[in-house]
Amino acid sequence: TLLKDISRVFAPVLKNFTEPLYLQTTLTGNDEGMQFSNVKVNTKQKDLTINAKGYISGLKDKYKLHVHFDVNRMTAQGDSKERIISHFPVKKFMMKQLDNLGTIGYIGTFDVLWKREQFAGLLITKPGNINFSFALNENTKYVEGTVRTDSFELGQAMDMPDLKKVSCMATFKFDISKPRTAIMRRKVGGKLPMGEVYAEVNDAKYKLIHVRNTVVSIKSNGAVAEGDVNIRGKRLDVLCTFSFTNTNEMNKIKIKPKLKFHGLLGGKKAKREEPEVSDAE
Repeated sequence: TLLKDISRVFAPVLKNFTEPLYLQTTLTGNDEGMQFSNVKVNTKQKDLTINAKGYISGLKDKYKLHVHFDVNRMTAQGDSKERIISHFPVKKFMMKQLDNLGTIGYIGTFDVLWKREQFAGLLITKPGNINFSFALNENTKYVEGTVRTDSFELGQAMDMPDLKKVSCMATFKFDISKPRTAIMRRKVGGKLPMGEVYAEVNDAKYKLIHVRNTVVSIKSNGAVAEGDVNIRGKRLDVLCTFSFTNTNEMNKIKIKPKLKFHGLLGGKKAKREEPEVSDAE
């Protein structure tokens, strides 16, 4: 079956999906809805395999159409990840980081509604496991969601060897509107996604620095991503700003540290700004 043939009405994001997928399932239902059991999906190379069950309801009204599947196990190996993503009509970002994840396993759910696709579950990767949920809204043209991990080798995924395991929770929102992003590209250029990320880091290590209870926020206009880090301590806060322009060159990230003391000095809070660090090394 070709997804493009059944997606035009309710899931335009799949309209260019031309790779054949082999499907086996037991199907019951009527013109109102269908139930699927023992679902098996794979590519010809079998570098992408899926075992699942699910249902389709609202077949008589495209606005009420709901496709739901519980994925018992998905495995994506080799270049299948990049090949599958290439079918989607969105700009390809962070493909190098995707390759760093190695073989990806997925257990969870996905739903297709009227011009909206949403996914949730557990990603199993080489650097560590990630719980996530995200939604692609075809009406507003935004992708947004949350991720959470207790132990993830972020440095391995981002090609930053000095960055070790992290435990964190993050929310994100990215703009995928071609008209809106095209306007910004003409103004600022750039190679980054456009959006924002807010993260609460429970535990992380960078070089010899071990931090806990850290808040990180990042905003990107497509050309430059600028972020703020706040590590609160008993007597002082360690603050820093950072920026980068290319996710494939994260070792060139620019970091500017600051210190903020809690005590009063001359009736004012003391604040010392350190000189800028040219790159992460």
